Amino acid sequence: MKGRKFGTRLLVVILSVAVVAMGTTFALSYGELRELSRSSQQDNASLGRYATSRSKHALITQAQSYLGRLTVAQAKRYDATLERVRGDVHNLALFMTELHAQPGAFTATLPDQDADSLGDLSIGLHITSSAERTPELDQELQLVGSSYHLMRTIIQANPAIMSAYMGTTSGIMFGLAYSTHERAPEWDPRTRPWFEGARDADGFVWTDVYPDATTGGLILTGAQPFHRPDGAVAGVVAVDIPLRAVIDDLNALRIGESGHAFLIDATGTFIADTRFSSEELGQLGPSAAEYGSLLSSMASGASGVSPATVDGEDLFIGYAPLPATGWSLGVAVGAQEVLADAVSMESAITQRTDDTDAQIQERLAGLRARFVRTLPVVLLLVAALSIAVSRSITRPINKLSAGVAKVGAGDLDAKIEVGSKDEIGELATSFNRMTDDLKHHVADLARVTAEKERINSDLRIATDIQDDMLPKIFPPYSGRDDLHLATLIHPAKEVGGDFYDFFFLDEQESKIALVIADVSGKSVPAALFMVIAKTLIKNNMHLAPADVLSTVNCLLAADNGSSMFVTTYYSVLDLTTGEYTYASAGHNPPLLYRAADASVAYLDVPTSPPLGIFGGRSFGSSTLTLEPGDALLLYTDGVTEAFNGSSEMYGTERLVDDLAARIDKPAQDVVDGIHQAVAAFTDGEEQSDDITMLFCRYAAPRATD
Repeated sequence: MKGRKFGTRLLVVILSVAVVAMGTTFALSYGELRELSRSSQQDNASLGRYATSRSKHALITQAQSYLGRLTVAQAKRYDATLERVRGDVHNLALFMTELHAQPGAFTATLPDQDADSLGDLSIGLHITSSAERTPELDQELQLVGSSYHLMRTIIQANPAIMSAYMGTTSGIMFGLAYSTHERAPEWDPRTRPWFEGARDADGFVWTDVYPDATTGGLILTGAQPFHRPDGAVAGVVAVDIPLRAVIDDLNALRIGESGHAFLIDATGTFIADTRFSSEELGQLGPSAAEYGSLLSSMASGASGVSPATVDGEDLFIGYAPLPATGWSLGVAVGAQEVLADAVSMESAITQRTDDTDAQIQERLAGLRARFVRTLPVVLLLVAALSIAVSRSITRPINKLSAGVAKVGAGDLDAKIEVGSKDEIGELATSFNRMTDDLKHHVADLARVTAEKERINSDLRIATDIQDDMLPKIFPPYSGRDDLHLATLIHPAKEVGGDFYDFFFLDEQESKIALVIADVSGKSVPAALFMVIAKTLIKNNMHLAPADVLSTVNCLLAADNGSSMFVTTYYSVLDLTTGEYTYASAGHNPPLLYRAADASVAYLDVPTSPPLGIFGGRSFGSSTLTLEPGDALLLYTDGVTEAFNGSSEMYGTERLVDDLAARIDKPAQDVVDGIHQAVAAFTDGEEQSDDITMLFCRYAAPRATD
């Protein structure tokens, strides 16, 4: 190319570069398209697996939630029935005790067996053959007969009861039942388990489940003694509950296609299982070993939903206690049935993924064909453009190139001398002016950069110092279960004026101080004032809360030429008694949560000015008592005065609602959750003030030596 004109050489270079670039681009693009095709197939398959996994998880979660709610609801219903029966037995026992105290207060005559008032009921009266017929026995027979009306009302009003009866210490047995059977003359109620159990316990008892002598069905008996005026046991009243109704009700539950329900007693023994009849339960029923530790959890009164494998089948089992008897209800459903929809969905997703892959391949093939057809046209356009550009460049470009080379080497004093008045000349003039401006800008930039780096370094150091002064290791006191603390601080600038602190006031660690404060202003001045205030507070921690504020106020106001101030809340919690003493200097009132009634309210804090304004000012304090489970939230106004894009404040009411919604969570989750709620409310708006919170939950009184 030696000897040819510059324009020709430029044209050859541009065309060569264009051809090489287009060829390379084509090769790389074609390879990338093939890789994209392969990657798309893998991504689609991965997406299908992910969707299937998520759907299975969602179905399992939904099934477990439904199973848990169903089990708890059924258990509560059965437990309510048993509690009602227990109340009926209690009322009948009280009635009999009162009759023995006032034998003439109420008398009644037993109706005939065919009386209309009996309905389907039968009267049973039996005196054991060993009992001697005496006037006292006849009088007791009259008292026993006086219970007829109440006994009839109880059994007719409560469909769960199949019979009600009583036995006396003299050997009398009287009752009403829907079925009767003959008793041997020597049959004695005093030897029955229900009589002995209630008499020995001198209170209400449930018997173990046993087969009824008349019907053969399983029944449960509830019994309670009644007393003579001298306190001695006069007899025992009892009712029988057939389990058939409970088993029929369990069978009526819709628990999918393969679900079943079962009952166990407090020892983990199966009482009922909807898959087996009462007779089959003992012979063919489930083995406790197949359920592993689940039966132990159920027998202990726990509730929840757990997976289990029984007879080789994977199950989800919901369970809930019946506190009245110590039993536990279990409801089981097969895992395969729960996941049936997920398996169907997986098949559909796989088919759809295959269809999508085929479509992607078809589109990629079309794209490659269009690229091949377009390439020659693009090369022709590049060639035409290269020729036009090369013909517009003239020889003065050499001088311009040389000058540019000097400036590029760092010589900003170099000047380009081009005598032409055309575009190249104007370019040279502009380039000379640019080098002068660039030289000034480089000098200014170096100066500004150095100053900014110095300021940033100082701010980083100040931030680290401020952060080191605040407690930040949680939980702060290992091995303690009487106090749960959590904090959060989020400055609006690199350094802020808010601070919190907590520290024990005695060697026994029985009293702890809780502090939160907000210095006026922002950034470095506020941070410096914060350090002073925090140090003065801790130096005077031996004083009472009100005296701490009064002393620190005098010290800050004495040399406060900058007229800065700090709102402060200082309090002391006695961990052995729950006594909580607090004082405030113009700070936001904390929120108090009472566990007894699950209420959240603001503390009544006396109005007072911030620290550092009026020297010699005294401050008052208040005292209340915290109970185990009560909690406090201390905060600065950066929380309640956070604004959203509509200039609306987060406010005190939202803070009450957000604390109440999270109060049962761990301490750190409470403050983090409230901070997230504030961030969601502001929706990206710039933070205008420091945000600081200190949460304290009084878990239990601290044991004393």
